[in-house]
Amino acid sequence: MNLRKMQEKTAKTIIFQKRSKKMSIYYTIEEAAKILKVTKRTVNTWVKDGRIRASKLANNKNIRISEEALQAFLTATEIKP
Repeated sequence: MNLRKMQEKTAKTIIFQKRSKKMSIYYTIEEAAKILKVTKRTVNTWVKDGRIRASKLANNKNIRISEEALQAFLTATEIKP
């Protein structure tokens, strides 16, 4: 199943970026884990190791992974979601 189909099945966090006037999709660790068919711990490890680019929110606890970062990771590792 490709990333687009998984997006339809998974809850999405949409953030409006003022600079680019573009809608970007960001996933929680849990949502990314569902897409990648791995555990949340595995995704956290990949984020900490720098294999997946992620951003922390203002409260410095919640992490979000952009659709572009997730797609880049899938391409680089050839994981099939």
